[in-house]
Amino acid sequence: MQNLSAGKMTAKLTLVLALPILISFYFSTAKDIYWLLLSIVSLAMIVYVSANMIGRIANRLSRRVLGLVIIFLFAAFELSRLASFYFQGESFNERFFFHFNLNSVHEAGSAYQPVMGIVLAYLFVTALMCWIWFGKHHQGKSLPIPVQILFLMAALFILEPDISKFNVRQIQAMISAEKTLSTDNIDWNKLALNSESLSATIGDVVPGKNLVFVYLESIEGIYTEEQLFPGLTPHLNKLKQSGLTFTRIQQTEGTGWTIGGMVASQCGTPLLYSSGSGGNDFLQNGFLNQAICLGDILKQAGYYQVFLGGASTQFAGKGDFLASHGYDEVKGKTELSGQLEDSAYISGWGLYDDSLFAIAEEKFKWLAQVRQPFNLTLLTLDTHHPGGHASRSCPKYKALQNSMLDAVHCTDFLLNQFLASISKHPAWENTLVVLFSDHLAMRNVAQKYYPDDYDRQLLFVILNAGNKEEIKGEINITGSHMDIAPTLLHLMGVKHDRQFLAGNNLINVTQQPSVDILSSTQRLNTLRYINKHLLTGLNNSLCESDYLVNVHDDTIRIGDHSITMHLSGQPVAQESLGFSHAILAILNGRKEMEHTLTVNLENLHFALHQHWGSPFLLIARADYLPAFIKTGREQNDEISVLWKKPNGEIDYLGGNQDPAYLKIKNPGCPRQPAKNDHTNEIKAPIHTLLEICQTDDSGENHIDRETGNIHLPKVAHGNTWYDVVLTQTIADQYGIADLTPLGEIIPSPKSGYCHAYFGNNELIIPSLKSEKQMHIVKLQLIPDMDGQFIITEKIKRH
Repeated sequence: MQNLSAGKMTAKLTLVLALPILISFYFSTAKDIYWLLLSIVSLAMIVYVSANMIGRIANRLSRRVLGLVIIFLFAAFELSRLASFYFQGESFNERFFFHFNLNSVHEAGSAYQPVMGIVLAYLFVTALMCWIWFGKHHQGKSLPIPVQILFLMAALFILEPDISKFNVRQIQAMISAEKTLSTDNIDWNKLALNSESLSATIGDVVPGKNLVFVYLESIEGIYTEEQLFPGLTPHLNKLKQSGLTFTRIQQTEGTGWTIGGMVASQCGTPLLYSSGSGGNDFLQNGFLNQAICLGDILKQAGYYQVFLGGASTQFAGKGDFLASHGYDEVKGKTELSGQLEDSAYISGWGLYDDSLFAIAEEKFKWLAQVRQPFNLTLLTLDTHHPGGHASRSCPKYKALQNSMLDAVHCTDFLLNQFLASISKHPAWENTLVVLFSDHLAMRNVAQKYYPDDYDRQLLFVILNAGNKEEIKGEINITGSHMDIAPTLLHLMGVKHDRQFLAGNNLINVTQQPSVDILSSTQRLNTLRYINKHLLTGLNNSLCESDYLVNVHDDTIRIGDHSITMHLSGQPVAQESLGFSHAILAILNGRKEMEHTLTVNLENLHFALHQHWGSPFLLIARADYLPAFIKTGREQNDEISVLWKKPNGEIDYLGGNQDPAYLKIKNPGCPRQPAKNDHTNEIKAPIHTLLEICQTDDSGENHIDRETGNIHLPKVAHGNTWYDVVLTQTIADQYGIADLTPLGEIIPSPKSGYCHAYFGNNELIIPSLKSEKQMHIVKLQLIPDMDGQFIITEKIKRH
């Protein structure tokens, strides 16, 4: 009787654990009966064997705890697989594991709270059944332990379809391929890869048109087919006719999810990697940080670059990727939700598209007015699978009643409104507009209307490419995500010499690699190797390189990092290093470089003040060095290299009169110096605002007695002087009333540094006269309120 009761409980638990399998099959696009049978049979064997093995344990508490752990592991596996089928229509793959981390799970859970509630209820029921079942001691006859272990291994690694496909041979082949690869044995031509893309330098870049790049979430070419979906995307169809349309853009391995599509279209290499870490961790740890991407090239050309997206920038590492490749502003749900009139008008994923396009319209106007050339990149959200989330301001799709088709129809409507609005601005004629699918649609509620034999392609439409016939109409050559960046740069008119690893300019190329080559295992393994070992510096430490600073062959290197000098969105010639500009490399306590700044020497005091709390490496002309940082070993006519250590000490590392021959040997990682070894070091004083301007009698910066306006006749920003007038809006808040450029900043070592300075979103006024008093004032730029400042610090000068 006891064995019969145990058998019933085993059957019940198997049935409960099989529920995710059945639901996964329902969401599957393949509807593979063989997969379903194997999954259930292997599960039944796993539950039966586990129950019998755990049932041999005499201690009830131990039995219950071990049973809960084992069954919960199986439940977690089945629920994870169900999540994969729910979002993708298929089981575990590379894009699933990329998103398999706490951050992504949290964001997805926030978007689907009812689903998470059902999952928690399911886990509770499973736990309760386990607790009851394993509370009973089953001592019936059972198979010997070795036989049970053999059955368990067979169920896991032979029968279970989604574990057995990751067999040992495949893993060994991947590891072996990575070990044997090197740049010497890669057949670049055969694999259709470009070895010149591995160059660490960008070179000279000349700007062209502005760029508005719209990533359309999951909107692929099929939705524009009038025969399938009449009237679904009328505006996109008109845009395809009036612009340049690429009809054969295919999705390849490593590009089938949002950040994969963004990385591939920006960097010319798919998001393939040989690591088991999740996407956020992967990108945050510096993946592809040595690759030269679209944003890096445009940054070198002086573009101001903004990304706006409805979802969180933390999801899948979007924010980290874009910020590390030239984007000046990266804003998503957290940063943009404060601009909504109705803070409750937000979906589980983030801002609706009508809100996003409204914000983007105002940002376009601001960029066109003050920040040209610019790159405004958008990522829509309403059409996110599986059901879509149409904005409330949109008309519904009349031909079919379907939430995803409503969302597609809505985004088409809103996109047209956005383009119609910005097309009225004078900057429109000098702006290239790109409409591109981030990836093909994953499993969604509209997929039942897709024909089985339809050849699915990405949507790629370009507006304002020009008036010549050869850059209008359709281009039918086969392409992929990797071809987007080189094609855009060509059509923008940006002059550059960069090559992309796996991408070509589709305007000039006559023949693309075959599908067999693009999908070959050899090519994919080679891309994984190059991405990991040649385009990624996962370790930013400066400890390992032979030279800490090395200027050679027109390249400035700090450690293993090639440094590109740019300031306020404008490129700075390398020859200016030491003569008019300095490089400030911000480090952390482990001697790892976090980022670098190019600083006009006239503003060196201010930049050092803003970053005084961090260790840093400074390359600057000695006679411009502030007194509080000098060690006494510098020569006035040399380019000196100083290191501010985590403990506050300033170490002089050396210098050279000619920056073209500046080479500083690496002193190694931080170590405890000998007690009498302080020959090159001084203890850095506490650096305050009072030390920037040494005089207190300057009346140049003053508050007007009658109007209360702040007059700043010389404000340094980047490489330019400005005459600025601030008017008070409310208490401690000021807005820009007048802004007049005065010309280029020519630094002088005799400067009093009492002029005002704007940088790092701070306005510092080291000497401000108000009637008979003199103050030091620091104001912070208020986010999302262009030109509005708030006073954060005010000190009376004595």
